[in-house]
Amino acid sequence: MKDESTQTFVIYGDPVPHVTVTYRGKFLSKRGKRLAEYKERIRLAAIAARIKLPVPSRECMVMVSTNIYFSNGRHGDTESVHKVIKDSLWPRLRRKIRGQPSTGDDKYVGGFYPPPRYDANNPRVVVTIWPEPAERGRI
Repeated sequence: MKDESTQTFVIYGDPVPHVTVTYRGKFLSKRGKRLAEYKERIRLAAIAARIKLPVPSRECMVMVSTNIYFSNGRHGDTESVHKVIKDSLWPRLRRKIRGQPSTGDDKYVGGFYPPPRYDANNPRVVVTIWPEPAERGRI
């Protein structure tokens, strides 16, 4: 249910789908570099829009809606772009850092992505985020 805690921001430019790369490939392959650059662009867009990311938990899940506009018909699938956005906003923390608040990971992040849309002049992704409190008996 969307309310005043709903936040929206836009990532401009052609969306980049998720690709599986090895740790080494992340730094050496063109696809890995392109994906890393896109993830950084996502984080910067969220910061510029002053998005306050809710911490996903079992008690309060987070929903993400991604409306994806590609520049042409040659592109990855919308599910992969949605995954990249969730992964970049809620990265899986490999170790706990003492004294730092947890950002969680995308385990309790859900959402949806409609079929692709097209805008040759302005490819972008419109991201909407809102908390979704768990219903009684569901947890």
